[in-house]
Amino acid sequence: MVTALTVVAVMFGGLAVWSLYHPSSSRAQAQAERESDFAKETNESRSDEGGAERATTIYYVQTQNQNYIAPQSEEQRHWYANPDWWVAGFTAALFIATAGLWFFTGLLWRATNALVRSEREIVEKQERPYLYVFDVMMPRKSGPAGEKPPSFMFYDVGNFGKAPAIIDNVMTGVEIRDDGQVPDLLRENEDYRLFVSFIMKPDKQQDKISAHFSESVIILEKDFRFVPQLRTDQDLFFRILIEYHGPFSAGHVTEGWWRYDVAAESFVRVNDQEHNRVT
Repeated sequence: MVTALTVVAVMFGGLAVWSLYHPSSSRAQAQAERESDFAKETNESRSDEGGAERATTIYYVQTQNQNYIAPQSEEQRHWYANPDWWVAGFTAALFIATAGLWFFTGLLWRATNALVRSEREIVEKQERPYLYVFDVMMPRKSGPAGEKPPSFMFYDVGNFGKAPAIIDNVMTGVEIRDDGQVPDLLRENEDYRLFVSFIMKPDKQQDKISAHFSESVIILEKDFRFVPQLRTDQDLFFRILIEYHGPFSAGHVTEGWWRYDVAAESFVRVNDQEHNRVT
């Protein structure tokens, strides 16, 4: 709309300037009639020696392309006496005001759009779920000596956000590797605990969720604990990836990667930001 007003203002300004240098046909005709009446005919009567009276007729001939130059009045010598100049001035002022309005409207729109985007990002970061995985551990012995070693380990998951978390997918991997690479991920079955209880409220957590070992992992009994059987060049890794969404947000991922520390007999997080993230 602002652009249309600008175009209209430019058209009116151009029309006003054109009218200053191209007078209308009615004005030209009126000027020609005044000039014709002024020099149409002049009769002078003189008396000669014999007392005879002789009339002399003077005709003023003006061609179509000639303009009669008449003396201007005092009012016509000043520009402000001509209304066309006032029209042109007001049209130019309208054009400047419209251009300024368009410019400042554009600045206001950009500022408002940036503010809305910033507020939306803040709300999305605050009013969303945040799932974290922690307390990754080997199971402890609870029975007498000679108890069958477990085929799984434990971890906890908690929602530390302000919105409920709806879990879409859970993948885990527990492997012994000698190359230091991350273990492969496998999707858990539909009867997995996080799939059954797939909604996690804010400030709530689920404790001791099981993650099953791969067939290559051998668990040994040591005093009152279970430990993996590892060579000096091997490491036991645990990796998990959870995909989830919130009531007003989507596409969230929580991923973690841990290594079993033989000296501490516990899992420690691997220093790798690519596989330890919450998005």
